[in-house]
Amino acid sequence: MTALPGRESAAPAERGVGGELVDEPVMAMVGSGTRDGANWSVNTQVWPAPRDRSEAVRQMKAMADWGLTPVTSGSPSDLIGRTSYFIYRAFKKGDSKPTLRMVTSDTVAALPRPKGTEIHVFLKPLAPDDSTQNLVVGMVARTARQVTCHWKDGSATTADLAPDDTPIRPSNAAIRSIEGFPTANWFFCAAPGGTAYQSAEVTR
Repeated sequence: MTALPGRESAAPAERGVGGELVDEPVMAMVGSGTRDGANWSVNTQVWPAPRDRSEAVRQMKAMADWGLTPVTSGSPSDLIGRTSYFIYRAFKKGDSKPTLRMVTSDTVAALPRPKGTEIHVFLKPLAPDDSTQNLVVGMVARTARQVTCHWKDGSATTADLAPDDTPIRPSNAAIRSIEGFPTANWFFCAAPGGTAYQSAEVTR
């Protein structure tokens, strides 16, 4: 469950500012887990900055093939020299098609670079038919070793930094470095039972 609906274009890809393919996102998974017999995951796509309008037009079309819209005014020129990223939650039960929901996205000249205990938190329900804010996804400094998520029932879940290149196994919380996003690490916490988010902080 690492992909949004696939693109069908077979056009050759072009490379952006850093030599990456502007037509193809760098894709990664922050984490995954299970809930009530269903599988869920938090995934990332990072699209490198186009160098000129031609590359920007190609990238915007490629994003549209994925069903994505960059955070711009709508002009391809807005993408030139800017990196776009999308963080989304996938949820799949049985043989059904995965249900996808965007967690956060942005198009920026420079990727965010949190420092110290700075934390950016985004909330979403784990299940598509639920309104409870029980999935916490966030961005922290590369130096952060631990995040604690507090829930409204008084309990807490600890997300620890996973070593690079370790296999992703189902869990309720973790911090990871993400390919294509070298300026920050991303974390997630899934609430136990039916409780919801109260707060989150870097605790180490």
